[in-house]
Amino acid sequence: QFNTALRLYEKSLKIELNSASHNPKSLALTYFNMSTTLQSLNRTADAIDTCEKGIDQLLKIHPEDHPQIREKRAHI
Repeated sequence: QFNTALRLYEKSLKIELNSASHNPKSLALTYFNMSTTLQSLNRTADAIDTCEKGIDQLLKIHPEDHPQIREKRAHI
């Protein structure tokens, strides 16, 4: 079930990245969902990398000290 979810998140991410207008908040959410799924599959290193990509997206719209960024960094 997690493998199916991961495939769907990857498909969604590809669509979002190929979109003319990238939405950092939407991209961040997709990365965070992928990260949670990867962690459930015991792919910790991949989960951390993916979570960091989500944080990078949030940093495009929020300052470094934003609560959402602090919360996501606490999960790493």
